[in-house]
Amino acid sequence: MSAAGGPFAKEMAVRKRIQAIYNKLQDDFPSLREYNDYLEQVEDIVFRLVEGIDVAATEAEVRTYEASNRDGIAAARAKRAERRAAELRAAALPPKPGESSVYQLIEQQARDQLEMATDFASAAAAGAGELGGAFAPRPMGLQPVPVHHTDGTAASLTPEQREARILKGQKAGGWTVEISHRRAVEEAFGSLWVS
Repeated sequence: MSAAGGPFAKEMAVRKRIQAIYNKLQDDFPSLREYNDYLEQVEDIVFRLVEGIDVAATEAEVRTYEASNRDGIAAARAKRAERRAAELRAAALPPKPGESSVYQLIEQQARDQLEMATDFASAAAAGAGELGGAFAPRPMGLQPVPVHHTDGTAASLTPEQREARILKGQKAGGWTVEISHRRAVEEAFGSLWVS
């Protein structure tokens, strides 16, 4: 693989090749458990090929499966092609009266969102309308400036409040005195040499 593609491109190429061979659908299985087992088997094969684990045996397993299930693989491909063609035909059909296509709904939603955004932006820029100047700058009076000590704490704190603030900050940061004690004990016991 090239450096530009990398492992992701390799995995996608392997996955695409394997899923073209192992292409059964849930409808092909009698129970959900059997279908999930099948999907698990496919994922195991993809993983082994991508990671380079027992590649020769895995490739032989894939060839054996492909040879023994040629008819089923072709039928599943035909079924998928029919579904895809039906989806394309349904998308190309004009909508029935009173019904709109998905594309028209998406385009209408995009137009509505753009219209709402431009209405909001123009109202905010003008500072008028229903917003009533909510975005207009308001005059600010003089604000009191707190006086700080040189250690960075507020002047109005008592020593007890200052100590409580320090402990609260340590607790919020996840630090406790026990951590220091435990570390010192572990280092002490770790440095003991028994011969």
